[in-house]
Amino acid sequence: MGRRECAVFARTRQSLELALWLRTQRERRAVTYAKMAELTGHRFSPATLSRGASGRKASREVVLAYAEACGADTDEALRRWKAAQRAEAQRRRRARASTEFGDLATSVRSVMTHPKLIDHFGKLLDAMVELRAREGQPSLRDLQSAAGKTPDGRHHRLPKSSLSVILRGEQPPSRSHLTAFLEALSVPAARIRLSEKAWDRITDSEARKPPGSRHTPTRDLPARRATERTSRPGDH
Repeated sequence: MGRRECAVFARTRQSLELALWLRTQRERRAVTYAKMAELTGHRFSPATLSRGASGRKASREVVLAYAEACGADTDEALRRWKAAQRAEAQRRRRARASTEFGDLATSVRSVMTHPKLIDHFGKLLDAMVELRAREGQPSLRDLQSAAGKTPDGRHHRLPKSSLSVILRGEQPPSRSHLTAFLEALSVPAARIRLSEKAWDRITDSEARKPPGSRHTPTRDLPARRATERTSRPGDH
């Protein structure tokens, strides 16, 4: 049969059906691609005719020439070609819509986590999680290292134990922890200032709430835990 058929590559069921139908016509006629090119007056090369039955995009003229060379029904060939074209157009529209929706979702997340729109600690946590994910999800240890030490060099500015509690939503960040977290992620200074102002707004709002409903962050989680450990019943 001359040139061997390559594997079918089709993105839609209709393109696959067109390719297989064309190949069936060639097998029925028992004709080589070289002979098909000759039968079409060499308007198309054997390679071009072969690609016409590969499942990839083929022009109307190639498909009709293929069918003619095989003595097949050209109306049927045209019907199948149109169905494949419509299916491919629909596939591209779906892919484009999916991409656009993904871009829109990303834009919405970016807007909703902007410091100027953050009005409670839940949104502040969402923003922190989003920023960390955007930077490749660095480990807690890496963030602790990037934040550096306190001015006296004795403690980490952003202890990974404290950050773990913060990112799990069990405790709002202190202002200093928030600043250290943002600096560790190389957030621009202007956005850090906006985030600090958001923290101030939230803290002021929490302070005005009835005592039982406040969700106020502590200044230093490790210190608080150390106090709790030294204040167990029976220790005094």
